[in-house]
Amino acid sequence: MGRTVADLESAKALLLFPDGLGADFDGLLSGVREGLGEAKLPMFGGLAGDNWSMERTYQYADDAVLSGGVAWAALCGSVEPVW
Repeated sequence: MGRTVADLESAKALLLFPDGLGADFDGLLSGVREGLGEAKLPMFGGLAGDNWSMERTYQYADDAVLSGGVAWAALCGSVEPVW
């Protein structure tokens, strides 16, 4: 949980999985772009859901369970993302 988007110097793509019930996508995208600075990474992902209960979602990051947060992963190494 101690990593930030600023740690993504060697990343090829960013995978984002925010809370699907209360996500502020514009704010999330703005924050990620600010954290990345000049780096241009393709971003993929989806919204966490709760099987249509519309009550609460959970995001898992390292050993933490969050609600109302964003789980993310970076693709690094000798990969070339294709979309």
